[in-house]
Amino acid sequence: MNLVTKSAYAQVQLYGMSESVGPLSFPIMDDSKRNEFGIYKKPFSIKLQHLIDQEASKLVSKAYFTAENILKANEEKLRKLASSLLENEMLSYEDVIRLIGPPKFPKQIVELADHVLPNVGES
Repeated sequence: MNLVTKSAYAQVQLYGMSESVGPLSFPIMDDSKRNEFGIYKKPFSIKLQHLIDQEASKLVSKAYFTAENILKANEEKLRKLASSLLENEMLSYEDVIRLIGPPKFPKQIVELADHVLPNVGES
């Protein structure tokens, strides 16, 4: 949940991806930003902090319930996969297709670029 929470705060506070907060960007505070008294100097008001908190909380809740609904809707497939993994430890792509059917979207083949850019610092 820590990663999800950090991602939600970044989406709202750092990237400005919230209708309520708007297209504003504020740095994410970490321990290096504390003053000698252990207090953060934030570039926004307490009211805006509460709004950021509410928006991040909404995003986390929405992601949680979306994930929960996907898991519930696919419970039978998950049980088949779990049972097969307990027996075999490893499944191939073909094994997964045999157990739960093909994916909703076609398999994508990614081709490598013809030209590879040099690493930074190389001539």
